[in-house]
Amino acid sequence: MGRFASTVEFYTRYREPYCPEFFRTVAERLALRGGEALLDIGCGPAPLAIGFAPFMASSTGLDPKPAMIEAAKEAAEQAGAPLTLRLGRIEDFPAGELFDIVTIGRALHWLDRGSALEVLKRIVSGHGRVLVCWSTSVETPATPWLKPYQEVCRSWSDDPDRQRYRMEPQNWFAGSRFRQSMACRSHRSGM
Repeated sequence: MGRFASTVEFYTRYREPYCPEFFRTVAERLALRGGEALLDIGCGPAPLAIGFAPFMASSTGLDPKPAMIEAAKEAAEQAGAPLTLRLGRIEDFPAGELFDIVTIGRALHWLDRGSALEVLKRIVSGHGRVLVCWSTSVETPATPWLKPYQEVCRSWSDDPDRQRYRMEPQNWFAGSRFRQSMACRSHRSGM
């Protein structure tokens, strides 16, 4: 069944979204011209691939879970975003394609670092960038649900302090040509 087989619906409905301004701001900072090819690793329901699609010539989502690929397909259709979807893991990604932008949302901690870096060396164009993007909700009067949600997560988790998810991108990419990759964070203060 797999780790995420029963959670696809919840990823799609409840995971913190990326704000539209986030995509525009990143596109401006990177001076994207609309001719770039993007690969979103561990895309899940593909919020990054879909959000960046208007700024790209092509946008591809990659995920190892068939149910997540199906959710991404549905989300892309609803958004009217042209999206290519591929089932698989980055560690097994075939040679032959180059991407200008590779995004990794909240999936960095699931990747086998050594294998993933080898593939990234092969598939990221010489001028390409790897973006580690995540979003978080911050505690405000508009997010009264946040603290109870965090408490429930801690009570059910085998990693209550969520150390697995606190991987710093600069440490993960240390020693690679991607060591200065851009980390992008979108903060939400309400729904």
